[in-house]
Amino acid sequence: MTRDIVAVAWTGALLVATGFTTPALGDAEGQQKAAAETLFEEGRALVEQGMFEDACPKFAESQRLEPGIGTMLWLADCLENDGQTASAWAAFKEAASTAEVRRDPRAQVARNRAEALRPKLSHLAISVPPASAIDDLEVLRDGVLLGRAAWSVPVPVDPGAHSVMARARGHRTWTVALVVHADASSLEISVPSLEPVTAAPALESAPETATATAATAIAHEPLSWRTVGLITAGVGIVGVGVGTVFSFTAKDRYDESNQSGHCRPDNSCDSVGKQDRSDANALALAATVAMGAGAAVLIGGAVLYFSAPKGPIRWTVHGTPAGASLDAALRF
Repeated sequence: MTRDIVAVAWTGALLVATGFTTPALGDAEGQQKAAAETLFEEGRALVEQGMFEDACPKFAESQRLEPGIGTMLWLADCLENDGQTASAWAAFKEAASTAEVRRDPRAQVARNRAEALRPKLSHLAISVPPASAIDDLEVLRDGVLLGRAAWSVPVPVDPGAHSVMARARGHRTWTVALVVHADASSLEISVPSLEPVTAAPALESAPETATATAATAIAHEPLSWRTVGLITAGVGIVGVGVGTVFSFTAKDRYDESNQSGHCRPDNSCDSVGKQDRSDANALALAATVAMGAGAAVLIGGAVLYFSAPKGPIRWTVHGTPAGASLDAALRF
């Protein structure tokens, strides 16, 4: 009787383990596959509409949830059409390696696509001269740490904006923003010697009796209101000039996006064209602000010059233990 009870108990435990736990795991796996399939279908629909920038993240997430050679090939093709040549090349290479292991005939397709992309790849090399290669130096590209073996090696990168950072303990961080162009361009950035961070020397404190009674006064030469007006107008002219330069630069950048073939007449652009348009808009905004501010300052300087009082401005700075004070004398 006791053995029967034990057998029934073990049987119940096995039923609980196999009858209740397995379906729960199966449901989770099925939901993940369903999500991957849904994302894949959404990606294909976006590709049919030519919306590669929106489609690629769908394929990437589908591949993460349910890896497959077919999804990887779709992702690689999407990345290529979106102008992300280096990412597309890496995806085709990964698909080829996976297919070869599985003896999948699509391995040759993936290899051919990768080789066709190779001549179009743009490269970025980050060189570190011996004088800059201190012991704890870290070099990052787009926030990703590069091993020393990758220094000075031209590696494929997607066209567009990138950033390079170099940092080390006890030194000032160095950063630079750059743009890598398409069509097999090559760019090399050299990391300079990082500037050491030195502590500011402590100021010697004067005796308390001296600071309690000491006071200094610095008097300055008279300054006329008209001189102030001329200086102000000069600053305004510089602002207008800077705004004009920004304006011409913005127009050149906008024209370049059209003439380079990265943007079409319907204003649809690839990633390089979008970056050019974004740079042009930023420059145009800077031009508007600089010219507006410069004009306002120029007008203010002119008004001050022609309506200024004849007397000079005399001012004196007094230093005391409690702080400083400014005395100004105006004569009209």
